[in-house]
Amino acid sequence: MRLILRLPASKESVSWALGRVLERAAALGAGRSLRHRLRTAVGEALANAVVHGSGEERQRTVTVRADFARSGIRIAVRDAGPGFELAGASDPACPESIERPGGRGLFLMRALADEVRLRRTGGCEVVLGFRITDPPGDGGASMPSGPDRAHGRPQ
Repeated sequence: MRLILRLPASKESVSWALGRVLERAAALGAGRSLRHRLRTAVGEALANAVVHGSGEERQRTVTVRADFARSGIRIAVRDAGPGFELAGASDPACPESIERPGGRGLFLMRALADEVRLRRTGGCEVVLGFRITDPPGDGGASMPSGPDRAHGRPQ
């Protein structure tokens, strides 16, 4: 099942789009743990696209493409901004970053998604991948773990 949304670059669009993604995930049978991970990671990707990629200019568009399958969910969030280098993103846990007011979105995406990729093709696109490991509809906290999980790389 695929969901495609084209939104004005506004903070109100973030919560609306996130609601549609979570509805589809719930309909697929994603458990609470996965829905929580989606809410936080996709919310950060959307907020970054609106604030950093589009400058909160409502006339600009943010596009969400979400693919839902029993094995996993893949969410792509695209804006018209210049993008950034994943490797160049600072670690918000470093002493020099601790007191900065921002800079935690990518850190959270990497910690919560099973895959984080960046594509630059006429804008910036962040792709988040989530494996479905929760039994359908469960309330449990099943979440893949391992040393590579915190860096957003598949295990």
